[in-house]
Amino acid sequence: MYFIISTQTFAIPLFAGAAVSASVLIGLVFGLILKNCVKNSYAVFLALFYFLVVLILVMLPVGKIVEGEPAIITPENNVSFKLDLFRPFKHPIYMQDFLLNLFMLAPFGFAMGFVLPKKFWVCVGICVLAAFLLETMQLFSKSRVTDINDFLYNFGGAITGLAVSRLALYLER
Repeated sequence: MYFIISTQTFAIPLFAGAAVSASVLIGLVFGLILKNCVKNSYAVFLALFYFLVVLILVMLPVGKIVEGEPAIITPENNVSFKLDLFRPFKHPIYMQDFLLNLFMLAPFGFAMGFVLPKKFWVCVGICVLAAFLLETMQLFSKSRVTDINDFLYNFGGAITGLAVSRLALYLER
């Protein structure tokens, strides 16, 4: 799959790597500037910029190359409420989609665990809102599908990241 921006075609790994690297750099710069003003400033800004990069990537149109020309994929229906948690085991494409959605918000959940170390349920609520926002924003994209399964996979990834950060904080004591 490729991201189509006007007539330019970018491979996902190149664009995603550059966007994530830029967001980490910006997060580190803001963390250094505001380290005396905000507790856990690195985690706050890295979580914010990581989420913004993911949101940008989710909103980009997805397409493929057809006869040497970029073609944007336009789904017939861009909303799916068919709950099928075993879908990843039915086809390799679904497994790829599952893994991408699962790991997409894991770093965000991990950072939230350090931002609010004593407020687990607030972090869970923020993870739900983040997953919901990502799927809801896809309603405004012609080449994306808002899917209940993707929401659950995103939320599962965020909760996994949150659990890992809680474990790291527990082991640090």
